[in-house]
Amino acid sequence: NSESDKNQIRQILSLICYKQGDYAEATKIMEELFVTYKTTTVYGTLGYYKILSGSEDMYSFNEEAYEYNSDNKVIIDNKIILHLKKEEYEEARSLSQKSIDAGNQGVEIYYHAGQAEEGLGNTEKALEYYRMARSCTRSFMTTISEAEIEAAIDRLDDMETEETEDEA
Repeated sequence: NSESDKNQIRQILSLICYKQGDYAEATKIMEELFVTYKTTTVYGTLGYYKILSGSEDMYSFNEEAYEYNSDNKVIIDNKIILHLKKEEYEEARSLSQKSIDAGNQGVEIYYHAGQAEEGLGNTEKALEYYRMARSCTRSFMTTISEAEIEAAIDRLDDMETEETEDEA
């Protein structure tokens, strides 16, 4: 039907704006769509945009999204990002584990799991997750750059090297 087509076109247009770096326009399009079209995809995408822009309602919106669908990998990942922002590493680790246990894979899942473990001081486990993130297939929509992953691995490799030298 034509309304469904219009909704899909709006989502695609929003993604194009996002990929071009126009987060304000991407968010505006999704917020307009959200008024009449509440789906898991819209909740996940808009929740991520709100995090990117530091929107005042990013926490409450992503909590609402989680209540709407607590099994969706994007919605879970958005909550993980927010826990990491608040340095709530136990909560971030718990949600990461929930997502991984549910069979979710991908650059973001493993990278954020690594950040949670790193925040908890678990260098070896963090490195393991970062390396898993590095080995994942990337897509057009991957939000974590290869450079971010390499920087995390290098940082922790350097820490482990220093620890080994200190012990010697």
